[in-house]
Amino acid sequence: MNVRVFSALFLGILPIVAGSGCGNNDDGNFSEVGRAQIIIEPEEVVFGMVNEGEEVSRRVEISNPGTETLNIASWNWEGFHDDFSVVGLDGLNIEPNEFAYVTITFTPTDNQINDATIVLEANAANNSDPRIHVLSQEQSGAIMALPNPIYISGTHVNETVSVNVEIYNSGTDNINLEDGWMYTSSGELELSSQPTYPFVLAANQTEIFTIAYTPTGPGSEEAELILTCDAPNCENSRYRVPVHAVLETPYLVVSPPAVGFEPTAIGETSTESLLVRNQGDATLHVSSLAFAFDPEADAQEIFVDSIGETPYDVSDSSFDVEAGEMVEITLSYSPLDAQTDNEDLVIRSDDPQLPLTQVQVAGAPAMPILEVFPSELNFPLVAVDYEATLSVTIRNGGTELLELGEVSRRGDEAFSLLNYDSYPDSLDPEETFDLQVQFRPDTALVDFGGSLIVTAENDPNNS
Repeated sequence: MNVRVFSALFLGILPIVAGSGCGNNDDGNFSEVGRAQIIIEPEEVVFGMVNEGEEVSRRVEISNPGTETLNIASWNWEGFHDDFSVVGLDGLNIEPNEFAYVTITFTPTDNQINDATIVLEANAANNSDPRIHVLSQEQSGAIMALPNPIYISGTHVNETVSVNVEIYNSGTDNINLEDGWMYTSSGELELSSQPTYPFVLAANQTEIFTIAYTPTGPGSEEAELILTCDAPNCENSRYRVPVHAVLETPYLVVSPPAVGFEPTAIGETSTESLLVRNQGDATLHVSSLAFAFDPEADAQEIFVDSIGETPYDVSDSSFDVEAGEMVEITLSYSPLDAQTDNEDLVIRSDDPQLPLTQVQVAGAPAMPILEVFPSELNFPLVAVDYEATLSVTIRNGGTELLELGEVSRRGDEAFSLLNYDSYPDSLDPEETFDLQVQFRPDTALVDFGGSLIVTAENDPNNS
């Protein structure tokens, strides 16, 4: 007989309610309402040397030390401002003793000086005409890089990727370049092609530099392209261009991490889905997907139905998952017997961190399970013609109706079943019945023994 002991723990939940109160000062008065004020820091923004096509932003703080909400009802430009832009002023409201940031961006398109004023319409009591002066300096003789910064992506280890960088003179004066090199902490990035030094970069002239990236493993690399030059924007005679290189890799994630089928009747089939996700930034290639057991075994009960919309073929189970995408794997379970099944689905891919992933897949047949406990009854010493009673619990631990057979008793006649007349024909899942066994000895100084045989007609293991 199968034996299982159950215990239960009941937890009470005590709600906790917290009260809250409100009040004012001792004399019942609230603070007096005042007026909004405005403070602008700084009131003048000056942009220095900025290369044509590049973008530089400055931040202005607007605060309200007053006691009313400061409202910027509207604003407008005065003066030449074609290369200026503003973010943060539209619909701006600032509560008392709070502040907000406004961002002013300068993106020069030519050498012309931009000189303009931002005029604010606000309800500030301390300033009836708040303004922000914005000015740019003349851009001449400036060296520029395109792109800036430089981003390089590799997709395979030990394969070289090259990018071209344009170095050009956006001003009107010649620029002398004396040297150029790649400043890096590893050998993954190198300046593979550049002009012969020294050379002169004339106004509006462009030279092509080539940077090569050969990743040796997952991760990223930070470096700088450094040019020695005499342009006004060459700080300490150096022009620096940041270089960011990264090996783009796939990143495999499966969900759920384990698959469990609902109890399934013998001869029936149930299905579950397994999602293979690629959370990396390169295409994921799955080279094979198969169970650890022989996939062509006759007694197969858990199997793969399809990969996406494609029927599963064990001889060619490869597929690709694009970055940010997923593929649905359909799994099926068809139990052939009363035993549970546990298998490992093995996924092989080009994920550099986890090239082999195992997913546990489990299924159990839907059937009744006869449980009887305790497995042994030990009666205390009982005087002749007196009795003692103990109970045996009969339980359906399965998922289907349990059809009970007769209970037979073997052994001494001193044992009897008290409530057998109410013994049920069947038990629903999780239902129990306590069968009472009485011991009444009729002879002294004798050891008594016997057994009960409990059967269930539709439990394959205890019929």
